Amino acid sequence: MSQQTNTPVKDSDWYILGAGSIGLLLASSLLQSGESVTLILKYQSQLEHIKKNGGILFEKEDHRVLLPVKAITATMLPPCLSRLIIAVKAHQTLAAMQDVSSHLSAESLVILAQNGMGTEEQLRKEFNQLNPVLASITHGAYQPERYHVIHAGMGECWLGCSDRLGPDQQELLKALYNTELLVQWDTNIQLRLWKKLIVNCCVNPLTAILGCRNGDLLAHPQGPSLIRSICLEILPVAQAASISLSLGEMSLLVERVCTTTATNYSSMFQDIQQGRMTEIDYLNGYVLREAEKIYTHCPCNEMLTHMIHFMEQQRAVEVDGVCHIFGHKL
Repeated sequence: MSQQTNTPVKDSDWYILGAGSIGLLLASSLLQSGESVTLILKYQSQLEHIKKNGGILFEKEDHRVLLPVKAITATMLPPCLSRLIIAVKAHQTLAAMQDVSSHLSAESLVILAQNGMGTEEQLRKEFNQLNPVLASITHGAYQPERYHVIHAGMGECWLGCSDRLGPDQQELLKALYNTELLVQWDTNIQLRLWKKLIVNCCVNPLTAILGCRNGDLLAHPQGPSLIRSICLEILPVAQAASISLSLGEMSLLVERVCTTTATNYSSMFQDIQQGRMTEIDYLNGYVLREAEKIYTHCPCNEMLTHMIHFMEQQRAVEVDGVCHIFGHKL
C-alpha cells in the first residue's frame, strides 16, 4: 500500500475487484444509479469476454438491461484509486491485493464484500494503513452465464468499520446509499458478521456435502440436530469474541434462513458442483483457528472442513484459469 498518506485522490470511479455474483450485483446497482464503475479482472480473456458481451447483463424479475461497463486488468490501473470494493472470494484476497495495494492511499475507501471472516485481519497485517469498511450482504444473486447476473431476492446491505472512518471516506461512501441495495450503516457490524458466519458455517458445508437445497436441511429429522451440534461448538468461540448469542438464538437464526431461502442452492454447493475452491477456511476453518486460541475443540466443524477439502480435491479445481479434473486439463 502506498506510504504517501497525502497522495491526492483523483480517480472518482468505483473499482470492483472480482466479477462474481456479488461483485456484478454491486457494479450493476451503482451503474443504474448513475455512478461510473470499472471492473478489475485477472485475465485478458475476461476483458475480451465482457467486451464481446457488451457489458453486464442485469436481470431482476421482469427487468432486464445490458449495462456497459469499463473493465481492466491490474496492470492498467491509474496511480491512485479513490474507491475500491473487494469482491473476490476470501481465499483469493491477499493475492489479488498484491497487484492493487500500491494504487491505494490512506484516504482511499476500501470495502470488503465477501463471505467468511479472517480477511480483515490479514489485510490489516499486510497493509497497515488499510481501514476497510466491512459489508454484510444478504441479497440473493447468481450468474447463469458469465457476466449475466440475476438479482434473485431482495435483502439488505449493512456496512460498518472496526475503526472510525475518516470524513473523506464517509463522503466517498455516500453514493452507495443511492442504490437499490438498501444500504445501511451498522455501528456493531461484528455482531452482524458473526450471525452471517454462523448461518454459513451450518448451511454451506451441509448442503455441499449432502448435495441439497437449503430448505432440505430442515426436511430431514436429523437436520435441526446437525445444525444445533455445529452451533453448540461455535457458541464459546463467539462468546470469546464478545458476541452475545445463546444456542437457541443461533439455531433459530440458521433455521430461519433455511426456511426463507428454502429453494436456493448455497454458494458452497455451487462452488463444489462447478469445481471451484470454496471459502471453507474462512467459515468453519475460521472457527477452528479462533477455537485454538481459547483451547476449545470443535470436532463437528473440523470434520466439515476436512470433508469439504476432500471434495475440493476430488472435483475439478481452477488452476491459473485452466480447469483440471484428476490431473487432466479440460
